[in-house]
Amino acid sequence: MSLLKISLLFALVGTALLLFLAVQLEPKLIDIKDIDMKEYDSFVKIHGNISSIRQPGNITIMMLRDDTDEIEVVVYEKINAPLGSFVEIIGKVGEYNYNLQVEATKIKNL
Repeated sequence: MSLLKISLLFALVGTALLLFLAVQLEPKLIDIKDIDMKEYDSFVKIHGNISSIRQPGNITIMMLRDDTDEIEVVVYEKINAPLGSFVEIIGKVGEYNYNLQVEATKIKNL
């Protein structure tokens, strides 16, 4: 086999492996009530309705409610999502003023 064919084969296999891992490594969907200190500094996926939203400066702070509980979600940019929107959040669990919160890295309207 020529060097070009071997390089192309490795590029295709590597790309397929990265796509497979990206899907497999995405956090599983959990209920908000199940977020506790065991998840601190871990990534979680949650979904629910935005029950309140405020935008001080260039960040967005919202309360996200599902059927089990409510949690504060911080987004380090302004977003355009009205109250009551049903969204999916992937983010890292953190703490602020002794309360758990999720620092969103990905937001999707559902």
